[in-house]
Amino acid sequence: MPPSRRYRICETPDPVLTVDVDADLNQEVVYLLIANKLQNYDCGKSRIVYIGRTERGVKRISESAADKIAQALDHDFLKLKAYVIWCNPEEGEKASLPNMLERTILLRFEQIFGQLPLLNKRGFKLGDEGKYFTGNAIDKIIDRHSSTRRKVADELEKER
Repeated sequence: MPPSRRYRICETPDPVLTVDVDADLNQEVVYLLIANKLQNYDCGKSRIVYIGRTERGVKRISESAADKIAQALDHDFLKLKAYVIWCNPEEGEKASLPNMLERTILLRFEQIFGQLPLLNKRGFKLGDEGKYFTGNAIDKIIDRHSSTRRKVADELEKER
């Protein structure tokens, strides 16, 4: 006996998840979750809503994005994109560069925007991590996903 009702099939117009072939599935990396809308911070606007680090590569990033998108309605954004950032240590170097990179980006974001990204719960105190990375490289990463960053950075430089 055929069903009394036919069901409508739905599909999202855009992919829910896209994984780049450049992404190493097991490499320890830092990642940014970027909202589709600019978010207001104390000292400017940015699409960056989360900065994280994982030792489990792309698998953990997808889990994190799925968890964070549940908070989207509270902050008025509907989509998240994940961007991966990494650095390769010199041979024989034992420092946890991804950990230091995450801490450096979080600290710089907080210096620029006056607070942590919306979905980050806590920040870090920076030790000597800053000496491993140039501030210009960190600023370029943040600039790429922000709107009023340059104005804020200029004001910070004037204060020094």
